[in-house]
Amino acid sequence: MKDLISYSGTAGQSLDVSALQAVATRAREIEKGLSDTTEILRRQIYDLDWSGAARQAASNRADQEYQDVRKVAAAYGRLGELSINAYNDMSYAVAFLTATALQLMADGFTVDQDWTVHAPEGGDKERAANDTTSLKSQADQIGTAMEKWAPQIKALIGELRQFAPASAGNFTVDPTEITELKGRGPGAGPPSLHEQLLAKYNVTSDPNGMVMFPVDPDSAIGKLLGSMGIEPKEITAGEADMLGRLNLHGVAAAYSIEQLATDGGKEVFKGEFRAGGVGDGHADAFRHAYWNAMLTKEFGEDWANAYTTAHERTEDPAKTHASAEAMDLYNNEVGRRIAMQHPHASNTELYTLVKQAVLDGQTVVLDPNGKLAHSNEVRLGYTGQADHELPARGGRDPDVRPGNPKNGTYW
Repeated sequence: MKDLISYSGTAGQSLDVSALQAVATRAREIEKGLSDTTEILRRQIYDLDWSGAARQAASNRADQEYQDVRKVAAAYGRLGELSINAYNDMSYAVAFLTATALQLMADGFTVDQDWTVHAPEGGDKERAANDTTSLKSQADQIGTAMEKWAPQIKALIGELRQFAPASAGNFTVDPTEITELKGRGPGAGPPSLHEQLLAKYNVTSDPNGMVMFPVDPDSAIGKLLGSMGIEPKEITAGEADMLGRLNLHGVAAAYSIEQLATDGGKEVFKGEFRAGGVGDGHADAFRHAYWNAMLTKEFGEDWANAYTTAHERTEDPAKTHASAEAMDLYNNEVGRRIAMQHPHASNTELYTLVKQAVLDGQTVVLDPNGKLAHSNEVRLGYTGQADHELPARGGRDPDVRPGNPKNGTYW
């Protein structure tokens, strides 16, 4: 996979992993081309007006070749999935390293091969130290991603070579590498991103249902929220419980962050078609990730995870479409990760980081067909909406532990 990452500059200050995207795109094209072609050929054999032993022999041969080609197509489908997963795991870190290193050099700093930053004579040594830590952290993430995905991609390429004719070259491949693929049924490809996210991110409804918060508009919390222009509203019992454990300052902070995220979602892509997809599109992905990034900064990752997951456990059929729920929970996770990677970032800096994450494809949106897709694979404003599908059913009970808010003054 190292061949798919290009470097320029003495310290590799400019990195590019877009080749992984190209591999993924090409692999998917090959998968579709093989699948479509073999299906057409098999149908042509079956549709011929003949009978007897010759027809049976031809049909059997067509079936066998159909199964063989479908195995190859499925392997290319898996290569596409692995390549885009590798790209998504590395793209943000690559963008961060490139932009930060180039800015540092423009400001007179030097960056070593191991991403150690040196301040110029009389320069800001604290900045150099902080940026060294940040750069090495992102470089470590790239290394971790390569350790995870490179062996899988290499093994799959070995499988594809095993399928190739002898004239394609001599390759040494362990037969056990293709055992799993050969065991798949005809036409069985890898689960799509849409299927993977639905399986992982849907959650059950709150077992204690929905409640009004605050229960008493004349309570201290009720009056506080009223002064902020916020009326009592129905939320999940889990959300209400977590908010009820906070003091007035904490409740005000939680609601203010939610409003900031909502406003940011309306503004971030407002110049694009359909405002960039406020509902189940890029703007909505931004809103959820930005909301979670700010909550994580203020309350800590565990509290933010528990609170925003509780938010999704609604019983309202109009708000529980499976695809939208999975999209929100996934993008929530992206926002928390960004905040943890940038613990000293301001809300303004988090805004920029989250926006770039949406543009880079770290978040997911609904494509025009209502399927979950990486946000860089769908044009801004041209996303679908989940309200065309049935409400979510089932899901998993989330295993989240809120812990205490990071800021002790909130109790």
